[in-house]
Parts: sequence; C-alpha cells; structure tokens
Amino acid sequence: MLSLWKRRDEDKYKRFIRTKIKEAREERGMTQADLAKRIYKTQKNISDLERGETDIDVTDLMSIAYVLEKPIRYFFPVYVPTEGDLTVKEWELIHFFRRIQNEAMENLAVKHVKELAETSIEADIQLSNRRADLIAEELAKVRGKGLDAADEAGRRGDERFEEELEQKRKRK
Repeated sequence: MLSLWKRRDEDKYKRFIRTKIKEAREERGMTQADLAKRIYKTQKNISDLERGETDIDVTDLMSIAYVLEKPIRYFFPVYVPTEGDLTVKEWELIHFFRRIQNEAMENLAVKHVKELAETSIEADIQLSNRRADLIAEELAKVRGKGLDAADEAGRRGDERFEEELEQKRKRK
C-alpha cells in the first residue's frame, strides 16, 4: 500500500516540475524548439518531457534552469520558506544580480530595488490612509446613532474603498 502512495506522490512531483518548465519557457517567450536548440535536444524531447512521456535528469534540468534564467529551486515543489530562508523570488533576484558584471550596474540594481521597496511602502501607507478617511467620512454621518449604525458605516466605507481600487485597476 505504501508503494502505491509513494508512486502517486512521485507522479505529482514530476508533474509539478514539468508544469514549471513549460511555464518558465512560455514566460520567456520561447517555443519548445527554441528551448531544445539551447540545451542541445530535439523539440520532440521537450514535448515528451512537458507531456510526461519521459523523465528529466538533473543535468538537463540544470541546463533548462540556466537557459530559462530561473534558479533551480523554482522547479521544485513544496518549498515553504521558514524564518531566515529566502523565497523563490528572492533567490531569483540573487541569481540575476550575480550575473551583473560591473560594480556600477550592481549599485544601480540595488538603488532600483530600494526605490521599489520604498515606493511600495509609501503606496501601502497611502492606501491605508485612504481607507481610514473613507470610513471616517461614513462614521461622521451616523455619529450618535448607535453601534449598529457605526458598523454599517464602517462597511460602507470599506465598500467605497474597494470600489475606488477596482476603478483604478480598470484604468490601468
């Protein structure tokens, strides 16, 4: 019985790896033939791999990871970062950063990542402030009318906030 369960898990993991290879290939805008050429295989080899007709060996997976510019961990399931571990995206950042060949470009990359992080924090603060403002406006309308009215006002403020977010998403 255990061997059947183990086999099913192995198939699940192989399917995961195959799916990630296809996703990464498509993300890079590559055809199966493009990938095959870069790793010295045939298009049929890649097709068979993605369909589960053949298994992948570790050296081919390493070549695929390199060509698709993904860290090898990207292709493995069940990675749950624990405190102190890096996420897949963090590994990806490191992977690309290490390919930069001069210090000026490294400094520029660090500067851009810092700016993105600071912009993200500022945007989060602005969103939180806007939500609070909308809720405060709704609460001001029902001042002195009891807790039920205040609860309803809070819900209306949240709804207005979500509607504004949706309108902004549609404009983009």
